[in-house]
Amino acid sequence: TLQVSHFQLENNTTVKDILNHLNFYEKLSNSLVHQL
Repeated sequence: TLQVSHFQLENNTTVKDILNHLNFYEKLSNSLVHQL
């Protein structure tokens, strides 16, 4: 699993996608917390 992740990190678009997903889930979790 680590080897696959390391290989994917070499691709700039993949890194951007990962960061975008992390940002999206962070916003989603924050909004969910505010709703509680």
